[in-house]
Amino acid sequence: MKYEPTNQIGGQASEIEWLMMPYADAPPEANWELIELVGDVIATLEPADQEALHGIFYERKTYKELAEDLNIKAKSHAWRRTASAMDNLKKALLENEKFIELTGNMYD
Repeated sequence: MKYEPTNQIGGQASEIEWLMMPYADAPPEANWELIELVGDVIATLEPADQEALHGIFYERKTYKELAEDLNIKAKSHAWRRTASAMDNLKKALLENEKFIELTGNMYD
C-alpha cells in the first residue's frame, strides 16, 4: 500500500505530513515558506530518518519498497522506521524558532 494522506484514519493526515507532500500535490494556498522550512529541517535529521521520510513522502514508495531499500525485513518495520522518523522530525520542528514563529505554537 502506498502512502496517501487521504487514506489515513478518518481521511486526515497530520499538518506536518501535508507539509511534506510533493510540490505537485500542494494546494494553491500552501504556505511555501513553511514547506521549505520543513525540507530544511529534514536535511538536519539522521540519514536513516531522511531516507525513510523521503521514500514515503516524496518518492511515494510503499512500505514494502521502503523496507527493501533500507534492507530491513518487513514492511511493518519500515512503517515503524517512518513513524520514528516522523517523531524525530516533529521534535526538530518544535525546537526550530522559525517554525514556532510561522505556526504560532499550534503544535504544542
